[in-house]
Formats: sequence, C-alpha cells, structure tokens
Amino acid sequence: MKVKAEDLQGLKQLETFAGILYNSENFNNYVRAMQEINHRPRNYLLQLGTSNPFNPTFGKAVIFVSCNILSRGRGLPLVLPIDVEQLYLSMCRRWRFVCEVFSFNIAKSLKYCEIFDCEELEYLFCFSYTCSFCSSLQNLESVKLSVLSNLRFLWKETDTLLSDTLFRLRFVKISSCYSLKTLLTPEIVARLQSLEKLHVEYCDELKEIFSVEDKEQMGEELSGADQSLDNNSSDRTKLFLPKLVSLLLEQLPQLTNVCRGEMHCNSLQVFRIDVCPKLEELPRTVPWFQIDVTP
Repeated sequence: MKVKAEDLQGLKQLETFAGILYNSENFNNYVRAMQEINHRPRNYLLQLGTSNPFNPTFGKAVIFVSCNILSRGRGLPLVLPIDVEQLYLSMCRRWRFVCEVFSFNIAKSLKYCEIFDCEELEYLFCFSYTCSFCSSLQNLESVKLSVLSNLRFLWKETDTLLSDTLFRLRFVKISSCYSLKTLLTPEIVARLQSLEKLHVEYCDELKEIFSVEDKEQMGEELSGADQSLDNNSSDRTKLFLPKLVSLLLEQLPQLTNVCRGEMHCNSLQVFRIDVCPKLEELPRTVPWFQIDVTP
C-alpha cells in the first residue's frame, strides 16, 4: 500500500502497518508522527522507494530503495523510528557511508542490517563519539552485505572507536564486495567476542581475513578483557573468537592469508575454504580443527 503521511497520522490505534511512503518528506513526517503519539504500531514495515529486493521478517523494519539523497548534509536527512530493529538498504547510489545519512538518529534497538547494491558506499559506520547513530549501535547482531562494488572497509579506521560497539554481533555475511582487501582489523576483532558465523564469498580483491600487527604495537593497543588478539611469549599473534561456530570462505581469488597468528576458537564446528587458489598456508587453529579445503 502506497500512502501519504497525513493519511496515517490519525490512526492512533493502529497495531500493524506495512506500506510505501511517497517520498522522503512523507516518510520523515510519518516517522515523526509515530514518535509523538502515545500509541505507535506494535509491528511495522515502512518502505521508501519501490522494487523491494528483500524478504524481511515482519516486525519493526525499515527499507530504503533507490533513495539517492546526497550525504554530507547536502540532502534531506532521514528519520528512523526510535525502536527500529531491522534496516534494509538497496540501490542508494549516492551514499558514501550509512551513518552519514542517519547521523542524528538513535537506533538502540537495531539488530539487523542488510545492504545490497549501493555502488558508492565506502564503509558502513564511523563509530565516532560524535555520531548519535553509531553511538547507539549497541545491540547490532547481524550484518549482511552484497554487491557493494566500492566498499573498502567495513568500519572506518579511527583512533576513538567506541568501546561498547559490536560486542553483540553474531552473524556477518559478505558477498561480491569487489574493493575489499582486508576484512577485519585488530581493533575490530577485539570486539567480536559474540561472533558465531562469518561467511565471505566472491570478493575479488580480498587478500586477508583477520589482519594482525607486530607484537610491540599490539601490546600497546590491547589490554585486559578485550584481548581477543594477544601477544605474549609466542611469536604468533593469538586471535580469540570463543563463540565462532562457522567460518566459510568461498571464491576469493586473491586471498593469500586467513590469519597469520593462532586462531583460538573453542566452539568451531565448520571451517570451509573453497576455491581460494592463492592461499599461502592454512591458519593454525587451537584446538586443532580439520579445515575442509576445496582447491
């Protein structure tokens, strides 16, 4: 159902709603109206744009399709419902990073983010203290990315990475992101203590999954309970992912390295590497795990 915001603002007893809003102004007006009334829909599916490529579970979901507003404050900022749990983006051509468009929103309830075919997207989140959106991403559990041709980093490199982000992230799937070269940096890995499944496929330039740094530098950066990457008496960096159950790496033609250190993954059940012809050596897992390799 395609509607205008004014058609919905009087429906204060609405329990469930799914519809397409006409434009960004109508979308923002309706979301603001949702925040102002005492009774908002218990379940909703709000969409801006047509030709939805997703199959969202019905709950508290927002979808943006072909929403080509300019970022960096040069376009109309988008307003998100404060209790949104699922965020879907598709064919939003002018977006360089997600939080730039939603920087003034608070999304403490956001659990799932899926992005498809946003060709100018360079990274997802900045995780800066000055970004309200990133500062509130404390419950994000799943991220699914596909056909992001310009994506260079999952998260922006910063010296002030928020300390309480990503700790609940459980599932990551990345497919056909052709500009990625390194997937996870040490400061990000240190926060992935809840990660259960990681699936990476068809990323043509990807060379490394878990990057590590030299012992002296890593020793300065990580301490205490956050040491999922640890250097002590060994020459090898130790990477700790205690809840990782499944690691799938498929069709990565430039991949040379998974992890140059030891991977301590006590929960690992599936580790499969398919068609990664330049892989120099298999990672060392502790405890030892039989890796399923297909040349």
